[in-house]
Amino acid sequence: MKKPATKRKAAAPKQPRCKVVLDMPAPRYHSDPGRKPSLSASIASLLLRRSEAHAKLAHPKLNRDFQATPATDAMDEGSALHTLFLGQGTEIVRIGAKDWRQEWARDKRDRARAEGKVPLLAHRIPALLDCANALRAEIADWPEVAPELLGQGNAEVSIFFHMGGVPCRSRVDWMPDDPHAFLYDLKFTGRSAEGETWERAVWEDHYIQAEFLLRAAHAARGVRPPGVRFIVAETSPPYGVAVLTPGPDVMTEAALDLDAAVTRWSKALETGVWPGYPRRVGTVVLPAWKIEQVTEKRYVKPTPEQIAKAHQATYGRWLRTDEKE
Repeated sequence: MKKPATKRKAAAPKQPRCKVVLDMPAPRYHSDPGRKPSLSASIASLLLRRSEAHAKLAHPKLNRDFQATPATDAMDEGSALHTLFLGQGTEIVRIGAKDWRQEWARDKRDRARAEGKVPLLAHRIPALLDCANALRAEIADWPEVAPELLGQGNAEVSIFFHMGGVPCRSRVDWMPDDPHAFLYDLKFTGRSAEGETWERAVWEDHYIQAEFLLRAAHAARGVRPPGVRFIVAETSPPYGVAVLTPGPDVMTEAALDLDAAVTRWSKALETGVWPGYPRRVGTVVLPAWKIEQVTEKRYVKPTPEQIAKAHQATYGRWLRTDEKE
């Protein structure tokens, strides 16, 4: 008598692998080196702020005519400051020329950029070192930050992972070895680094980036870090520094918005339909703050002096001479 056939358990679906790369040049990372188009924080933010059509146009794999944003001296110096401060990162190429007017200097600059390196005019390096050293000295006196940012870790960590089955990529400026530590993102500015100035930038422009970084680190390590800290540093004396981290309410909004972006991105990839702005006629109304401003402007309470002056101008000519003083 034959034994009844045993039912085989269905194999669990394989989870997409997460890949962590430590030495990937920035140009290669930004070219989206995977087989399929991946979603990044910047593309997700663009999709949310504008539309799927804008996101497609800005994507290196979806736009056949895509051209990367040309590198500038300011971009090169920003990358160099990352390397000088962190002690790791993109290789710096020193070019002994006064400026870029000479052809040989431009050739060396362009070659360095093509190789994923950072070209710097030699005379600019001391000023950048002063900035990096001043930032390190400032952070060293910051007990909450110094052990993580100046401790053991890796710079420019590229992470390739999946969200909801969607290929994604993220790049962490500084990832401490401790998986329970904060992640760090450096932002150098030629303007003010004052905290309140940057708070709006964080919750308007960088909140999606923060959530993206946290999900990438979770995929890579199995532990979600407690948060992201943005180090905002001025590039001119006295090299002011501000440290900002998005609060729970900002991160709740970031999670909801990023989930929406992933859903919309996935649908556009699946259907091949990349819609632009909604086709509707919008009615423009005054926001609450403008209504309040207009109301205050039109109905300002007069001062006692203004009341007396108006009263005199209206009734003064009928007053008797002995009443006028």
